[in-house]
Amino acid sequence: MTRSSVQREPAPPMPVIGKRVARPKYALIPAERRHVDWCAVAVLLPLRLVSEANMRGAWQVSSGRKKQHRSVTAMSLRTLAADFQWDNRTPLRITITRIAPAQLDDDNLAGACKATRDGVADWLGVDDRDRRIEWRTAQERGPVKTYGVRIEIREVTKADRIAELEQALEEAKRA
Repeated sequence: MTRSSVQREPAPPMPVIGKRVARPKYALIPAERRHVDWCAVAVLLPLRLVSEANMRGAWQVSSGRKKQHRSVTAMSLRTLAADFQWDNRTPLRITITRIAPAQLDDDNLAGACKATRDGVADWLGVDDRDRRIEWRTAQERGPVKTYGVRIEIREVTKADRIAELEQALEEAKRA
């Protein structure tokens, strides 16, 4: 009799010791595209942006996290915002909003958003220091243990620039 012809019974299940269920440490916002009137593209991504300046540990961990954020951002925008058309002459305003239960100060926020910014630039096919793109970072409080990133891409028209200049002049007069 050969080994292949012998019918074996499945192994008995392993005994259950305790009823511990592993719970995730935090939740991520699901990826989706939102339709906003004033915005060409508004996308929510499930990323947890952390302050790279305050992180300790091996450089490989930080490098891997940055690489993951950059690639997830670029791939998500390729699928969620595939219909977005940008003529290279129109300036863009891109706002990256970190959603988290705790706030970062402004320099740590810029560092935390850098890999996401690089991913958006990869998706657009430009360098992130391109003068046609105005980058903004923001943050808002989210529910406890819930993290995400919102990316809003908007074409800036001359009327928008004029309105901003008028607003800045009014604020300067008040001061």
